[in-house]
Amino acid sequence: MTVEIDSGAGVAAAPGSYKVVGQRPNILIQGGSQVVDAMTIDVQETLYGIYFSFTIPRTQWAGDGTANEANYYTGLVQSIAAYAPVIAVSYAQDLNAAGALIDTLIVTVATPDGLNTAVVTVPMGSLGGTAPFATIDKAVATLTATAALT
Repeated sequence: MTVEIDSGAGVAAAPGSYKVVGQRPNILIQGGSQVVDAMTIDVQETLYGIYFSFTIPRTQWAGDGTANEANYYTGLVQSIAAYAPVIAVSYAQDLNAAGALIDTLIVTVATPDGLNTAVVTVPMGSLGGTAPFATIDKAVATLTATAALT
């Protein structure tokens, strides 16, 4: 899927393009009752227009900086959005299994014929590996198998 978003100046946005729209102090729960100071960074990537947030420990934020982290997460979000079965991506907060608030992407996928869709929730913290793509592929396989039964 290739989508070009006009920046308003007649120029399509480049892959990796983003703008930081805010950042604020927060806390991050790291297993059990361990809490660390954190920063939540709000970003709008400009290729697809997806708004998202991510929360990182303040020590990581101080070491890598807002721009480096925003660039990293923008690339991950754009790779999900560009994946063939994906037809929509949005941001939401959700609770994990431990009941802690986490940042997630809500990914809508479709079968190759576009007749069947499903929604997959992908935690922002899992974006760096192959797990999100495996989850998407599994949802599409389930959709395709279910559609074959009708």
